[in-house]
Amino acid sequence: MAFERSTSTPLDFDTAGGHERLGAMPMDARQGIPGVRVNPDKSADSPPAAAAGGGLGNTAKSVRQTQSEKERVRHLQTHFGKTAAQEKREQRFKHQRAAARLLPSSRTAQCLWSVASNCNGVDVIHNEAEGRARYAGLQTCGSVWSCPVCSAKVSEIRRQELNDALAVARQKGLIPVLVSLTTRHKRGDSLASLLASLKKAKQRWANHRGFASLRSKNGGPLVGYITATEVTGGGVNGWHPHFHILMFFQCATEAEAIAKAETLRGPWLAGLKSEGLSGTGAAFDVQGGSAAGNYITKWGAAEEVALGGKKKGRGDGRAPFQLLADYADNDDKQAGALFAEYAKEFAGYRQLVWSPGLKALFCIEDIADAKAAADEVRRADESKAEAQVGHFTPIEWGRYRSQRAMILRMAELAGAMGVDAAVQAIRNLKAQTVGGMGGTPMSAVAQPVPPASPPCNPQGSQDTKV
Repeated sequence: MAFERSTSTPLDFDTAGGHERLGAMPMDARQGIPGVRVNPDKSADSPPAAAAGGGLGNTAKSVRQTQSEKERVRHLQTHFGKTAAQEKREQRFKHQRAAARLLPSSRTAQCLWSVASNCNGVDVIHNEAEGRARYAGLQTCGSVWSCPVCSAKVSEIRRQELNDALAVARQKGLIPVLVSLTTRHKRGDSLASLLASLKKAKQRWANHRGFASLRSKNGGPLVGYITATEVTGGGVNGWHPHFHILMFFQCATEAEAIAKAETLRGPWLAGLKSEGLSGTGAAFDVQGGSAAGNYITKWGAAEEVALGGKKKGRGDGRAPFQLLADYADNDDKQAGALFAEYAKEFAGYRQLVWSPGLKALFCIEDIADAKAAADEVRRADESKAEAQVGHFTPIEWGRYRSQRAMILRMAELAGAMGVDAAVQAIRNLKAQTVGGMGGTPMSAVAQPVPPASPPCNPQGSQDTKV
């Protein structure tokens, strides 16, 4: 029997943005819903586990539910608002499609949008233990710079690497020091030329005899360092690229380590001058271990306005994903142009660069950005309490992908039944939209197959099967 939508509290879709809006209900009204666990904390509702039965067939077209199952799904879609995690995921998906419009020829334009292999299609995977759903069989871009979805995943892994580095350093008796490098900048400066000159100045700095004398391989106290490259833009002073360098010293005290790092101020200012740049005291900053720890915590855990980024700009300068959010949410064309400029210049850069031998010394696994992102689209792993609760052929995925956030949310609420309900609701919406104009229901119209790798040849794609 086909799932019928509730006419009193239907699923609402934002057809322009490709994202759904589902109403919330007061907590006391959620009591007594069959199979639903109610969390007194509204901000962290626990999604119910998928009920037995009511299975999804081999494709998304299979919608077989008993009357009681239909009623339960209707209750779920009506009574449960989105969790904070679901809201963030929906925003990231929306911002990702905005990035695709700005960067149509990039891999980000196909990320979690196009199938990885025409012969496998797309699975909906539900992790019952975590109450989280995801897709398998889609392409991923792995870009920490232009993709708000991949960036969120990869940046969390990098944050953990930094935390692990701090922990190992303390075990080894090393003292962390945070050094920040930048230069004077103004509105009108080209990001490409500014970034190129700044990187050359940093190379001069790293090759300076004062820096070399600090390295442990030369008998100095500097064991190693990790460099993060960041930028803000859109402010009164234009682009602001800068480096944060986490240094590890073998010193008796933190004061001694800071004093050693301070000797690098002169070489940095000299490097800037050699590249036609300038800087005063603010161009070079040294802070102790507590500042290093705070930086890592804020960078890895603090959510900013854009939801997909990891750091807010100071003043009226905006971090890149804030620029993207302003373009996506507020139709800020200038912000969009700045984001496209930034994405072009940062493509290919690494988010974190470790000095030679430091990862091995700290026993940190080397994980590439692409692999970190691809882990999100692996096939179901039974050992991790994962189960396939839905499947789309490439053609079907092209029809339903505009509501990918809503499909995942319904999978988290009711497993296979939720996916069935979401698919039927999308069909009904499309049929009403086209049928009302005297046309053929969209569910019956053949849609073009999304770009994908050659049939049955996922070689080189991000479709991982583990």
